[in-house]
Amino acid sequence: MRTTVMTILLLWAAAAAGADSLEASPGVLWEYALAHSDMMHSMDSLIVSSDMILDASGRLPDPSARFGWSPLPLETRNGPAVFSITFMQRIPWPGFLSKEISLASTGVDLASGNRDLAALELRSSITELWSEMYLARSGIEFSGGESARLQVLLETASAKYETGAVSLSDLLRLENRIALLEADQYRMELNLEALNAEMNSLLGRPIDDGFRWDGLPPGVENFRQLGYSRIDVSDFPLARKSIIEVERARSAEELSAERRRPSFEVGATWSIIGNPSIEMGSVEEGGDGLMIFAGLSLPLGYSGNSYRYRAARSSAEAAFLMHSQKLAALTSRRANLTAAIEGLMNFHSSYETDIVPNLEVILSLTEREWMTGTRSLMDVIEVISELRAAHLEMVGAYSQIVVSTAKLKELTGSITERGEFL
Repeated sequence: MRTTVMTILLLWAAAAAGADSLEASPGVLWEYALAHSDMMHSMDSLIVSSDMILDASGRLPDPSARFGWSPLPLETRNGPAVFSITFMQRIPWPGFLSKEISLASTGVDLASGNRDLAALELRSSITELWSEMYLARSGIEFSGGESARLQVLLETASAKYETGAVSLSDLLRLENRIALLEADQYRMELNLEALNAEMNSLLGRPIDDGFRWDGLPPGVENFRQLGYSRIDVSDFPLARKSIIEVERARSAEELSAERRRPSFEVGATWSIIGNPSIEMGSVEEGGDGLMIFAGLSLPLGYSGNSYRYRAARSSAEAAFLMHSQKLAALTSRRANLTAAIEGLMNFHSSYETDIVPNLEVILSLTEREWMTGTRSLMDVIEVISELRAAHLEMVGAYSQIVVSTAKLKELTGSITERGEFL
């Protein structure tokens, strides 16, 4: 039953990987995600929003208009004032508007930097998912060959059991081994199906779309890190973002300082004068009135601007200290990733050139010795288990090399050119 289900799933996977499927390599998947991912579209919208805020910065406040009317006309020297209209324009202290533009400009730079970081993080997330899919596929493929080998072994063991050369307990252990292998293979197939759906969700594709696994992935030597140690840490995306945050904090401090300064007001009041109700002597009757005025607003500190300024200054100092710490952390992170990749490559090489080939030879010898009666069936099963574990270790090391390389490229801001694997 399990074998039938496995066959159906494999046929379904092959059908899903049709002409419209996407090549399963991190670079191709990342390129697709940059164009279709909802997350990237949201980051683009934030940049547009920041641009609009910049466009709205550095402008004078909107002028205000005030209409005055009284139920009983106000008697003036020229007659009763029926109503008045006042127009007023507030003018901030010179330098306030330019500081506002500077702060908004850092907002645009920060939004663009966040977009770049989100794109690099997206590639790392895609690569991590790809590595899980690669592990699942490799496990399924290896399990298929192991299952076929165990089936042949079971047929031989059954024949030897009839002659008494194999005990019943060893035969049952072999059957248990085959059953566990089929159950594990079925689990990996379901896991791969779930990973395919998760990858499609991350890419912004229909959940049931398939992927093409064309050929073998690049050898480990293609991931040897050359040149990353020469990149100045201050050029890393996270370092550039940190610099922008320092500039933004300083701009906020400067703008806060400007708010403690006076502001100006200019305006005019137009009064509509009616006919006087009493004799005013030589005063000419009627006639509208115009008054032009200018004012000065002095901040007295009740609004808390002084506290806000000191808070902004402290924030600027904190941003600078955090930037210094960020540079040290990035340097350490680069060294750790480079060392991890080098260690994983050496680990993978040991399994590829020595351990796995040696275990394959040991398995052949053990099978031959079992056939001649000098070794037991359990010895063969044990070597098969060791070979499976070694193979999975080697594949796991390769996938971790790819993931660590993606994280190092994310750290340094290296992009993936069209057609590159990573």
